[in-house]
Amino acid sequence: MPLLDTPAFRPWRIALTILHIVVICTTTLRILCRHISRQLWYDDYIAIFSVVWDCLFLASLHLWTRGVPNGEMFGKHITIIFYWLGWIAYISVLWSARISLSLALARVFSPSQSIKRFAVWVSWGFLFISAMMLLQFVVACGHNTSWYQSTQVQCKVPKYFGLISFSADLIADVLLIAIPLRSLWKAKLSPHQRHLVLAGLVAGISMSITGAVYFVFVFGPSSWGPPRKTIALLYGHSMASISLLMCNSMALVTFHCRLRKDKDAASCIGNSALRSRSGISSLTSVVLTEVSISERNSTSLYNREPPHGVRYYSEQNLTLAGPGPCKPVGESASI
Repeated sequence: MPLLDTPAFRPWRIALTILHIVVICTTTLRILCRHISRQLWYDDYIAIFSVVWDCLFLASLHLWTRGVPNGEMFGKHITIIFYWLGWIAYISVLWSARISLSLALARVFSPSQSIKRFAVWVSWGFLFISAMMLLQFVVACGHNTSWYQSTQVQCKVPKYFGLISFSADLIADVLLIAIPLRSLWKAKLSPHQRHLVLAGLVAGISMSITGAVYFVFVFGPSSWGPPRKTIALLYGHSMASISLLMCNSMALVTFHCRLRKDKDAASCIGNSALRSRSGISSLTSVVLTEVSISERNSTSLYNREPPHGVRYYSEQNLTLAGPGPCKPVGESASI
């Protein structure tokens, strides 16, 4: 397998690094939003587990793919460790993202709905499959350690491992698409629930597309040459990262809807306050107008001399100072 440290593949490694960083930041934002709103659930805890392994997966991209530096034994040991770490991280990130997405779909529905119970059982099935995949890889590569001595440290996994992996991924993708489709077809959903389920459906389809591209290069013809395996490695990182990114989509949709709801509520409160102030001003104007008209119609009031020390103020000399009483301009409020 050509090393990704070569100039031809260095831009791809940079792009994958950026993708990993975006996924890590997005997942961190999801966890923070759920923690602040006190809505952490099992899907968020699985996402925490997944993002920790994604950080290790990113480290393996830069340490294992560089190969053994100058044949040094210490460098070879580090490369072997990060090869193991990269494969375990790949399986952990990919399947924990699927578990998190399935649980995120389950939390949309009430406990009485059968679709919720089905999504939870699918999550348990994904957990079992991921454990079997990890065990199979450890047994296949740990039983024969002759690949430790090769120049490019890489375990030659049996062909049946790829077939089992492909079958498991196909089943998982079908289930992650079937759950939202069934809920959209049969369940009665509110507009908010429908948005979340549609986000889950888009996430499942995106995972399926990246998985299909990955296995095209894994099982591609040998005439494609050695770069085929390198591209498969690249899409392995892309597949795991996009899966984790897509499992965050439903949480981000919820966060966006909450922000829009808070903005609408603040706008509604502002409009209500404005209408209240307008009503007070209108009421004050009506009262002043009625008082003015009554004073003008009462000739005895204008012909009568005011008592000693008392002055009458016209409307031109009055200002409205908030909710308090009207005060004369330039005069004291007390008489």
